[in-house]
Amino acid sequence: MKSEGVVNLDLKASISAADLALLKSLVGSCRRLGMFFYPNMLARYKEADLPSFVWVGIEEVKRFNIALFKFCAKLSSSSREERPLLPASELQFPLPSSNPLWNSVERDEWEANWKEESMVSLNDDFQGKWISKFADVLEFLGL
Repeated sequence: MKSEGVVNLDLKASISAADLALLKSLVGSCRRLGMFFYPNMLARYKEADLPSFVWVGIEEVKRFNIALFKFCAKLSSSSREERPLLPASELQFPLPSSNPLWNSVERDEWEANWKEESMVSLNDDFQGKWISKFADVLEFLGL
């Protein structure tokens, strides 16, 4: 049986060279598509789109990006690469919002949580809340 352990004996994450190449390709594709840039996320939608559709679409991209960032950070912290595969300085979007809304299962739960959620504005990029603005803090914390 081939051993491609996720965790080494020193408890550091690792992946095979082939999987690392695939991950680097994925990060590169996301960069080329502008997925780490909030104005690009907003540009996919128009004012006439259903607000809940816009919110879900933007949230899923932000949450994918955060998961990718966390995975890359975990691998980078355990490798000898000098530069992180996906540094926080590239994450030019605000954190995902409203976990209760995102985790809603039933319609009444969605509707109750939706009332608490502020609408996504296609005219406001929330640049002051971008993760990249806090990159120094995240790097200090080892993320």
